[in-house]
Amino acid sequence: EFIFAETADELSGVLLAMYWLYAATYMFVVFYTLLNFLLAIVIEAFIQTKQDLEDNVTEKNFVLDLCDVASSYVVFSRRRWPSKRIIVAALREFEDLKEGWKEEAGGLTLNR
Repeated sequence: EFIFAETADELSGVLLAMYWLYAATYMFVVFYTLLNFLLAIVIEAFIQTKQDLEDNVTEKNFVLDLCDVASSYVVFSRRRWPSKRIIVAALREFEDLKEGWKEEAGGLTLNR
């Protein structure tokens, strides 16, 4: 109904055929133009994501990752930093404490 013009009932013969040829051509051009826009957006996002993955410095090969693990262990030991297990346990404890608190108007109160 949206493609059928109000005065299209008055057309006949060649004019009616030309009207429908124009309408079909218009719909074809609009459809493929919008499809092209959509594909351009998707492909641009894909290219950007692929470039971001290539630029990611945290992703290395296996040998470099092994060297990094060993050097991290040495640095942690030498500087007497807490182990990763202790850090994870402290973060979990902090999350548990945070869940116990709720914010009220004017200050914090303990839910326990």
